[in-house]
Amino acid sequence: MYQFSTKNVPSQAFSSVRISFDQWHRRLGHAASQVVQRVLSSNKLPVDKIKSHYVCPDCQLAKSHALPFTNSTYVSKSPLDLIFTDVWGLSSVASTTGARYYISFLDNYSKFLWLVRIRFKFDVERVFLQFQCYVEKQFSSKIKTIQLDWSGEYRRLHNYFQANGITHCIACLHTHQQIGSIERRHR
Repeated sequence: MYQFSTKNVPSQAFSSVRISFDQWHRRLGHAASQVVQRVLSSNKLPVDKIKSHYVCPDCQLAKSHALPFTNSTYVSKSPLDLIFTDVWGLSSVASTTGARYYISFLDNYSKFLWLVRIRFKFDVERVFLQFQCYVEKQFSSKIKTIQLDWSGEYRRLHNYFQANGITHCIACLHTHQQIGSIERRHR
């Protein structure tokens, strides 16, 4: 892990305290048991007990996977029944218009995606109102439900949604699967 000058010094480590195997395991960056044993024996490091089958709870947690989410059974019956939306950014490269953020609107019925470039996050409210006006005239229908994460860009619009009869569905924190249709577009 560390390189020391070894001129006229034998390679060994000195310690006045015997450290447990699991502590050596953590100090060596959660290395495999065989690696920890090899390091301890080759460097003659003091250890309390060498465990051949040590199970580290942190390593087990790091290897675990989230349980799969069940697929949604909701089916949109017409355009604008459900609109997924999300804001992506801050992009490291600005567009030709200077935009560093992008708003995506995805119609669940048609899977049609609208992508709008914006310069600042506070433009989200203005862009949503323009989008709503545009699509409601194009489809001669009203937006019924909007689903998004609660990251903050749409918080000012919550009262507007309620006043205009738009159901506002919010995904739980850190569960991008609930708005996966739009998140996959960001890839």
